[in-house]
Amino acid sequence: MTIIVNDNFQRANANPIGGIYTTLNLENAIQIVSNLAEGSVTAANNSVIDTSNIYLADQYCIGTIGSAPANGASFYFYIRCINPTGSWSYMRLKVAQGNALATLSRAVSETATSVATFALNSLPANGDTYMLWAQGQTYTVAQNGVVIGSYFDPASTLTSGNPGFGFSTTGILSNSQLSNFQTGDSSAAGAYFG
Repeated sequence: MTIIVNDNFQRANANPIGGIYTTLNLENAIQIVSNLAEGSVTAANNSVIDTSNIYLADQYCIGTIGSAPANGASFYFYIRCINPTGSWSYMRLKVAQGNALATLSRAVSETATSVATFALNSLPANGDTYMLWAQGQTYTVAQNGVVIGSYFDPASTLTSGNPGFGFSTTGILSNSQLSNFQTGDSSAAGAYFG
């Protein structure tokens, strides 16, 4: 099992978050406030990618909600993000406040397209975990350790890159926060299911 990052944000407040993370081009930085990660700009997208570690093509990320999304806020979970400081490409899972569906999007050269939606077992809540992982051309999504769906990507356009996370914020930054972010290669994904 290879866990590459297990970040619980238990450190001094910081804006930007720094360390292993790079802000995604055309988006805003992530900050740490009171041991939680959150966006730094209201009414905007705020996202970072781990650019310090090397990942296999088959990779995953897991995020734990530190405060339930409110007032239209959303969480983003990225894998296979390439060229995060330029014309980026990625697979992204979006989980939004009050929405019973999670949306998987594929972006190529900064153009994103929704490719699948998955019914959540429950609306996003504080303490929930969400996982997005890739094995070959198949992307699988889980909520709280239960698989809620998979998508086979016939385009097979993304074969490498790094994971990350982000938020679509509203007027209050604390309306969407993470308490933990974990990444690794997909051989470690089974540990998520106990």
